[in-house]
Amino acid sequence: MKKVLLVVVVLVILVVSAVAIYGYALLNMVNQVPLVENPDDVSEPNSPTLPPKEVLDREDLSIPEDAPSPEKTGVINILLFGLDRRAPNEGARSDAMMIATIDKKNRQVKLTSLMRDMYVSIPGKQDNRINTG
Repeated sequence: MKKVLLVVVVLVILVVSAVAIYGYALLNMVNQVPLVENPDDVSEPNSPTLPPKEVLDREDLSIPEDAPSPEKTGVINILLFGLDRRAPNEGARSDAMMIATIDKKNRQVKLTSLMRDMYVSIPGKQDNRINTG
């Protein structure tokens, strides 16, 4: 009986370890673009890991000057996109959009899904579906 229990425990540990390693590998494949308050503060503008064209500031994201910072509110919102691009030079559309909200003050995490065919007003362009580029 003890041998069977030991085998089951070892198998469970192996499965949990394999799932954790796979999840970690998937998370390392996520493309991240950091938000920089002042693009002039980037120490290495020609860095291969942080090309200048990918540095975003508050103006790029249309964040108003009077919007409270995450440090003041304790809330961080992260917009997650799933893209349907099949080739590197091919245009892509977002087939999945979610907002991850991390509320440090209340110790909560929320996930909000946005419908990809939601009709919205796009500044500088005509009204269209939210996933239209």
